[in-house]
Order: sequence, then C-alpha cells, then structure tokens
Amino acid sequence: MNKTSLPDLRVYLVTDPDLTGERSLLDVVGQAAANGVGLVQLRDKQAEARDLLALAEALNALLTPRGVPLVVNDRVDVAAAAGVGCHIGQSDLPPAAAREILGEDAIIGLSIDQVDQARTAAPGCLDYVAHGPFAATGTKTDAADRHQRERRQRSDLFDPFGPDWLARIGLGAGCRKRSVRD
Repeated sequence: MNKTSLPDLRVYLVTDPDLTGERSLLDVVGQAAANGVGLVQLRDKQAEARDLLALAEALNALLTPRGVPLVVNDRVDVAAAAGVGCHIGQSDLPPAAAREILGEDAIIGLSIDQVDQARTAAPGCLDYVAHGPFAATGTKTDAADRHQRERRQRSDLFDPFGPDWLARIGLGAGCRKRSVRD
C-alpha cells in the first residue's frame, strides 16, 4: 500500500461476510466501491487467520484498481501480511505498535467511545479515529446503553486530537452533528 493522502471517510463501509445475505462479499464490496465508498473495513470476528488473509487479499485486489483502500479489523498481523491498513480497537495492539509493524504508508484507524480513550490515543500514529457505535446493531448490542451513559462527554471526545481531526472521525454528518451537540 502506498498512502498518498487520507481516504474519503464520508462513506466508510464496515463489512462482514455473515451480513451480506445471499450475495458474495466481493459482490457487495465491489458495488459499494463503484458507488462512492471511500474506505472499506473488513470485519470478520469468526474467521481463522488464513481465511481472513485470503479474503483481505481478494478484497484488496478488487479495491486497489478503484483507488479504495482496505483496512482489516483488529488483526494487525493479517493486515501486514495482506499489505493493507488496519482498524484497531481498545483491546488490540496500541497505535504505536501497529504503526511500527505496518509502516508509515499504512492507513491505521482507531475506535474510541470514551473521553479517556481519546486522551491516550496517540494521534501521531493514527490516520483517523472512529467514534461509535451510536445505536445498537446486530453486532453491537450494548451501544445504546453506552451512548446514553456518555452523552454529556461527547463534545470533549475529540479535543485531544485538535480541531482538524473532526473531519477525520469516520462519521456521517448527521451522526457527527448529534454526537458533538448532544
């Protein structure tokens, strides 16, 4: 991967092979890439490392000609083997370790949902941070409870990153507006 600029995060696809119904993951991602998605995150919590690597390589081959970067969820080792970026969470490798493994050209993102996580996130090692989830989903059932508990802290969440980071948090405008103002 050769990172020349940050991806367009206005439409950021987080995909999971278990959620594509009868369509193949490659078909779903290919259609999304053809219709304006700016970054794809491969999220498959159930996959073995070799299977996840094969899927990441296939997706990267599909996305690279279209100029859409791929990040693998959680697995820095698989991202490094596939030559793609990684999206890490709070229980994964720290951003500095991920950067050391993946190198300067890799896109690295981090999930945060608490003010303390933002304060310790090492923005110099990250390309973007993602805040959320905002609502419960099939894969994040406790999101609504967390959102209610932390509503009043949301406006301070991105202070450690400085004013230019608000555009890089990977949220849609409606969610960003609700997050910062609620």
